[in-house]
Amino acid sequence: MLPRCVALCTRKRKRIMKKIAIAVATVLAGGVISNVALADTYMGGKVGYNSLNDACYLNEPCDDDSFAASMHLGYSFNEYVAAEYGVDYLGDFTANFKKPGLNTVDGDLWALTLAPKFNLPLTDSWNLFAKVGAAYMMAGDEKDFVPTGSLGAEYQINYNWSLRAEYQRYQDMSDDVIEDMDSDFFGIGFNYKFGSEPVVQEEVVEEEAHDDEKEDKDLVKKMVKKSALKEEEKISSGPLKKGEERFHLKKEEEKILS
Repeated sequence: MLPRCVALCTRKRKRIMKKIAIAVATVLAGGVISNVALADTYMGGKVGYNSLNDACYLNEPCDDDSFAASMHLGYSFNEYVAAEYGVDYLGDFTANFKKPGLNTVDGDLWALTLAPKFNLPLTDSWNLFAKVGAAYMMAGDEKDFVPTGSLGAEYQINYNWSLRAEYQRYQDMSDDVIEDMDSDFFGIGFNYKFGSEPVVQEEVVEEEAHDDEKEDKDLVKKMVKKSALKEEEKISSGPLKKGEERFHLKKEEEKILS
């Protein structure tokens, strides 16, 4: 009974250790994937000025420009293509439209945007970009999906931080009261890229190669010295050619070390 019990306990321990190993490997793999994904993720924001077009059919009441601000979250697929989701506050405005009955809208204008971002790197620091996507516009009870696009430039300060200047257009918002209203947002802001700058591996490889080369030379020296001792033992037992043999042995040693 005792050997059988020991065998069963051993198998159970092996199964438990295997499960623990799988769990640890899963956690580590998930951490690596998360770090890689995080390194390509960035966020940012901008502040500026927003102006409405086709928003004032009558001169009064009308207030079609305002302070604006936005935040965005992005993911870079590679150096040239990214995707961005934005939440844009386009200001407090008053507008009127050519519609019978209620024709005035007064309040805040918001937009939720989603668009691919196409980059054109000019140098290591400067980058031009363009976005074309969709926006969900909201102004009180007025709502609409509209096309949106932007043009901008970015200047990279370091691996994590960069500055951004951008012009964004929201085209033809329409609903019960609003009719074909456009919005132009001019903003300046920043990007923050998550993660840390990757370590250059070439220096490590060169150091390792240098260490390996040094170890090889040390090994050759040891072998040469060992061979020299053996030859000296042979020479010491021989007749008159001891000095001549040592001279040739020293030459051979210099050739090997060089």
